[in-house]
Amino acid sequence: MAQFTFSNFVNTTLASPVSNTATTITLASSTNLPTSVSVQYPYVIVLNDAATRSVYEVVYATAISGATLTVLRGQEGTTAQSWLTGDYAYNGVTAGQMSSQGGFTNPMTAAGDLITGGYLGTPTRLGVGTPGYVLTAGSGAVSWQPSAGGGGSSGVTSFNTRTGAVVLNGTDVVTALTYTPFSIQGGSVDGATAFQTTVEVAGAVTMLSTLTVSNNVAFQAAASVAGNLTVTGATITHASDYRIKSNIVGITGALNYIDTCLRGVEYDFKATGEHSAGFIAQEVERGLPHLVKQCEHDGMTDFRTLNYNGIIPYLCTAISELHQKVRHLEYELKAQK
Repeated sequence: MAQFTFSNFVNTTLASPVSNTATTITLASSTNLPTSVSVQYPYVIVLNDAATRSVYEVVYATAISGATLTVLRGQEGTTAQSWLTGDYAYNGVTAGQMSSQGGFTNPMTAAGDLITGGYLGTPTRLGVGTPGYVLTAGSGAVSWQPSAGGGGSSGVTSFNTRTGAVVLNGTDVVTALTYTPFSIQGGSVDGATAFQTTVEVAGAVTMLSTLTVSNNVAFQAAASVAGNLTVTGATITHASDYRIKSNIVGITGALNYIDTCLRGVEYDFKATGEHSAGFIAQEVERGLPHLVKQCEHDGMTDFRTLNYNGIIPYLCTAISELHQKVRHLEYELKAQK
C-alpha cells in the first residue's frame, strides 16, 4: 500500500476481544473515523495493549461500517496479536504513511527543479529544463524533450524525408504545403496578384494595382480599388429584388436634377493624366446626397465617392419626363392645325 486515507483525532478502545486471525475489529467509538476507505486507500489504526503499553500492531482498515472495521492484520513489520476489550486503538502516524508521502526528504537542489515520482515510486529530482523543451512522459518516466516547434538543440526527429537533428526553415514549410503561402501583415497589395480559388474578405480591401481572379471572390465588406478594375465577364449584376427593398417611391422631377446637379463634364485625373468623363461628386451631392459617400483616401478624410449606377434611374426618368413633354407639344401642334 502506498496511498492512505487520513483523518484526525481517532483515539478510542476495542469494544470486544479480537483474535490474532480476526479480519474485523469493533471500536468503542466511531468518532472522527472516515466514512469511506478502500483497499487502494486504507485507513491506518494502531492497536496497543492497555496492560503494559508495550505491545503494538498496525492494521489497515479497508472498509468501515459504523465502528466496525474490516482490516488487514500485522502491517508494516508488526505481528497479528490477540487483543482484549479496552485495549487502545488510535490513528497514530506510522512509517508506512510517511514513506507513502515521500517522508521529509527534499531532493530539489536548485530553483526551478521539479519533484517527480509515480505510484509506489520514490520522489525524484528533475532538473530545470532547457528553453524550448517540454515535459514528456514515456515508459513511466518524465523527462525534458525538444518541442516540435524548435528551440531544443536536437530539433525534430524527422521532416520531409530528412531524419536526425532537423532545423526547420521557410523552404520546409513551402515544400510541406506544396505551394508558397501568401500573407499580408497589415500592408497592401501593390503588384499584380492572381488568386486561383475562392477569396473571402471580411474587412475592407485596398488594391493598388491589377487584381486577376480566376474564380469567385466574396467580399463581406467594402472594397476600395485605387487603380483600374477590369471585368471581362459579359454581365455585371446588382442586388435588386423587391423583397429586399422598402419605402419604394417613383422618381418625379428628374429633369430638375439634370439642370441642378447632374452636370456632365470631361476631366483629367491628376495622378495619371488619364482623360475621362463623368460627374463631380460634390455637385451631385447638392441634389442627390444619398448617391455620395465619404471615406478616407490618400490622406483626405472627407474624400467623396459617387454611386454612378444610382444616377441611371434619374436619367431614365428624365428621358421619360422629356418624352411626355414632347408628346404633349406634338398633341398641341396637331390641335392647332
